[in-house]
Amino acid sequence: MMEFNESVQKLRQFVIDHGLPKTDMAIFGIKCLYCGKSDRIRQLEIPDQLHDKMDPEDMKRYSDLWKRFTQAGDSLGVCKFCQNLLKLYLEKGMAEALYKGGEIMKVEVLGPGCKRCDDLYENTVSAASEFDPSVDIAVKKVKDINYFAKMGVFMTPGLVIEGKVVSVGKVLTVEEIKEKIKESM
Repeated sequence: MMEFNESVQKLRQFVIDHGLPKTDMAIFGIKCLYCGKSDRIRQLEIPDQLHDKMDPEDMKRYSDLWKRFTQAGDSLGVCKFCQNLLKLYLEKGMAEALYKGGEIMKVEVLGPGCKRCDDLYENTVSAASEFDPSVDIAVKKVKDINYFAKMGVFMTPGLVIEGKVVSVGKVLTVEEIKEKIKESM
């Protein structure tokens, strides 16, 4: 089970890091089993649809992960609200949770893409990776200025853990980020 969930987490982080799916069309009527939203589900592209949009090494990683969870004709999706992966049964209007376990902690790094923002993102990914694999942490880069304002972040970079702003305008160290994550558990 742990190996399966680690593969789910790798695919999930790959989807986040590569901004998948590339097409942004909601699948209505299918409810996310993690957060309950029914208007945020997006179908992930099958690997063959992305050959011209990814470098060969990333394409191989995506293809290998995709094959781990699907058989011919299967579909995978992602909830764009909580970033969790789902196995989709489009003809039945249903989804199945791909991750088999506890809750996933959502961590966001807010910034337009400057060096300080990238440094905070790298430190956050490093901090998250130092936790036991049973602690499931998804790190996402957010560049939407409107979202910054909505969250009350007017100086970047910003760090948001589970929807709560925990740092603004600073590049925290890996150790500082680990402490913030622990405080949010």
